[in-house]
Amino acid sequence: MLAVTEFDAGARDMGFLAAATWLPWLLIRLPAEVWIDRGDARRIMIRADLWSAAVTASVPVAWAFGHLTLAHVFAAALGVGFGSVFFRTAYASLVPQVVAKDDLEQANSRLVGTESAMQIAGPGVGGALVALVGAAYTVVLDSISFLVSAMCLARMRPGAMSRPTPPAREPMLTSAASAG
Repeated sequence: MLAVTEFDAGARDMGFLAAATWLPWLLIRLPAEVWIDRGDARRIMIRADLWSAAVTASVPVAWAFGHLTLAHVFAAALGVGFGSVFFRTAYASLVPQVVAKDDLEQANSRLVGTESAMQIAGPGVGGALVALVGAAYTVVLDSISFLVSAMCLARMRPGAMSRPTPPAREPMLTSAASAG
């Protein structure tokens, strides 16, 4: 919405913006999976949220100082895409650590259901917020949502259901190659 309202972005620009959001999935998904499997999923999610909060916050700050460009919006979309790869990949690793094995199927279906509902409701809510406060200030709310998510994750303490760390690890490139 910001690209359209501030820069009169057309269909081509919007296509590039969507591509910038999804490009990180093509570039780093496999190495991210390997790294997440070797690390603490909750901490990776917190860092991804803080990264995404900073990237999104840069947009209204640049706008407020009159320095926002369409290239900046593209870069922010790319940056949020990278954060999304790490966050969304890590939550698949975190759920088994915080949910009992018998409840895992129900927990995963709730996550998928919530994500689907947000994909449907999100654009409408975003459009309403843009109409109320403007596109740049709506991005501030998005940045705040990443901070709230990071705070909630920081308060979370995965319990005894944590899976043990494997004793021997192969090199990351080998792991990524065998995962692909």
